[in-house]
Amino acid sequence: MFYHGAVWLTFVVSLSTVLGLQQLTPDSRRNVNDFIHTVMKCNNIPGLQISMVTSERTLLAEGYGLKRLRSGEPMTSSTLMGIGSNTKSFTAMLAALAVQEGKLDWDKPIA
Repeated sequence: MFYHGAVWLTFVVSLSTVLGLQQLTPDSRRNVNDFIHTVMKCNNIPGLQISMVTSERTLLAEGYGLKRLRSGEPMTSSTLMGIGSNTKSFTAMLAALAVQEGKLDWDKPIA
């Protein structure tokens, strides 16, 4: 279940980039926070980090939940974590952007 929640969260954050999100209003920030807490609860995710950035600034950088369950140490925006296979999602999103811009075609070989 954890993987499913991480994929959805990565998708939503990446989607904000595609949609050209330039700012977070208090209402949209509240919606993002509610969504994150729901995903965490539904997928038993003890802690996570999220950041949303534009080319000019950071829109959101937050830690949610716990870094360590035993000590109750909270997750923060500066907690160091391994990224695992998350780069695969970002690579796929960049490829999708290149397809959208006509620089790449899903059905043609790259080389």
